[in-house]
Amino acid sequence: MGENDGYMVVGLDGSSGSARALRWAQAHVEVFGTIQPVASWQYPWWAMTPTAPGSPLPPSDSEFHDDAERKLTQMVERVPPADLREPLVVHGPAGQTLVDLGRDAALIVVGSRGRGVVAAGVLGSVGLHCVNHATVPVAVVPADAEVGSRFATVVVGVDGSDHAVDALAFVLRHATADTDIEVVYAWNPEASTVAGVASVAREELAAQAEGLATETVEKARTAAGGTDVVVRVVAPTGDPRTMLREAAADADLLVVGARGRQRVAYLLLGSVASALTNNPPTTTIVVR
Repeated sequence: MGENDGYMVVGLDGSSGSARALRWAQAHVEVFGTIQPVASWQYPWWAMTPTAPGSPLPPSDSEFHDDAERKLTQMVERVPPADLREPLVVHGPAGQTLVDLGRDAALIVVGSRGRGVVAAGVLGSVGLHCVNHATVPVAVVPADAEVGSRFATVVVGVDGSDHAVDALAFVLRHATADTDIEVVYAWNPEASTVAGVASVAREELAAQAEGLATETVEKARTAAGGTDVVVRVVAPTGDPRTMLREAAADADLLVVGARGRQRVAYLLLGSVASALTNNPPTTTIVVR
């Protein structure tokens, strides 16, 4: 995928999940830009409850801040300075902190799981908050994701919606001539409609699905500036969550839109995108 002079906001909390997210971001600096490391902290419930007479006082806010800063410093110490922006430690909810700081970023990057006390809950919930509320693409990096190579194979879920066009255009803007891109339009033969069209013969439904997928590709090419990067279109039958998970099992990256056509492929956050980010088969980017 091509070069980018922007930056990535990467959520770090000292966990192995966020360490994997950092390594993934470091491997893709040339694609999405330099790394803005961010750690956040909040008071745990036990630090805000009244203490019994004679009990030790809970840690001060500076101790929580220092603990988050120490973990952040340890995590970025092996990242080349040229790849880093000044690390930030912020008091506040982790998810909203990343969303706020990532408004002008090329990408927000989180691990699929994290540490609860430092970063206000597991990064599964933080990642879900980000993909629900961020105004920029969000990458969710699973614990077993490959992090040491550029993208070779990319799967893009589409359903004919504008968000699917945006997702594919995002990939095309960053792709190189040797990027293997598979566009997957999964459709349910038992559904009553396909893209708002009344039920007809299965063969006609299949033709409509392939046609909408091809139309999405052409719209995405235009949105991406007219790129001629080669893509492969497939239109399997079945639940989009299952079809995309199977297609992306051996891929370097899965990309989906944040919203979609509910009656067609259920490509909505909370269904397809939510299911895939909660348990990603590979590094998954949700494009809003």
